[in-house]
Amino acid sequence: GVYALDGTVFDPVLGNQSVRKINDKGCASGYSVVHVNNNVIIYLGTDGKVYQFNRVESKPISQMIHTTILGYAGARYQYAKAVFAPKYNEYRITFATTAATHNRILCYNTDTGSWFIKTLTSNMDCIAVVRDSSTDLPVILAGGNSTGLIYRWDDDGTTNYTSDNTTAINSYYITAWTNLGTPVFKLVRRLY
Repeated sequence: GVYALDGTVFDPVLGNQSVRKINDKGCASGYSVVHVNNNVIIYLGTDGKVYQFNRVESKPISQMIHTTILGYAGARYQYAKAVFAPKYNEYRITFATTAATHNRILCYNTDTGSWFIKTLTSNMDCIAVVRDSSTDLPVILAGGNSTGLIYRWDDDGTTNYTSDNTTAINSYYITAWTNLGTPVFKLVRRLY
């Protein structure tokens, strides 16, 4: 299920936090969870419905396309990837039509409440959602299954970036900050 943590002091001993169950339908893919604005989170549920959580309750928003989603490979829901494009107010989530290829992108416009489908070209598979360093907007990368090329998916509504202009793709990855605890130092006198 989906749970909310309420309270003002979050401490296991001194805190006043409480856990509240929001929904019996859990999240199918951690990569489908997207923070849309200050008050809304959208995610794919284990039942194949897309939910919107507004800090109070979780409501399905995909009723009009639920039959379409159920037609996709349910065993691949756990690999669905999503991104929010603030420039267009769109929640974009990938789905697989076969057992191996994520070749559909369903887009939900948060302003109008409407859905539409983007279809990747043949032999393409959505492989990653990344952030464009020049615009700080999320983009979707797609790979050619037979060509080995990686393409940037359309994010401006005019074209699919499917022409290879031989430009190198510079990739950078910044890991999340993780506290590994207090460092432990040991003196090593001999190495064999």
